[in-house]
Parts: sequence; structure tokens; C-alpha cells
Amino acid sequence: MNAPKQQAGTTWGVVATLSNAYQVAAITAHSTCTTIPAKICKILSTTAPDANHEIPKADATVVQRGNFVQ
Repeated sequence: MNAPKQQAGTTWGVVATLSNAYQVAAITAHSTCTTIPAKICKILSTTAPDANHEIPKADATVVQRGNFVQ
């Protein structure tokens, strides 16, 4: 049996969902996700956010649903 592979990348908190990107913020010890399943709370990506703190949806994997609270 093969061991599970570790996904590379950084987990980010989703502040806003845009048409083609997620606007993100760094996750801190005080960050949480509330239970709103229609929203995206955290994503995993190897792509760094741009100057607008956005990561393209195509470069992200949703890891947790909910509302991100910083």
C-alpha cells in the first residue's frame, strides 16, 4: 500500500470569491471558518497571490468550505 502523498502549496483564507479568482489572506492562529457551506473558506495553492491578493481559481484547490474569519 502506498503512503498518501503530501500536497505542496500554501493554505490561504478566502476573503472574497471573484469570477475567476479568490481574494485571499494569510491564515493566523485566530483565523476560523464558520459553518456557511455555500462559501469557500480555505484554498490550497502553489501560486502566490498577486498585488491584489488574488489567486486564480484554476490554480487553487478548495480544502474547506465556510466563511473565513480573520
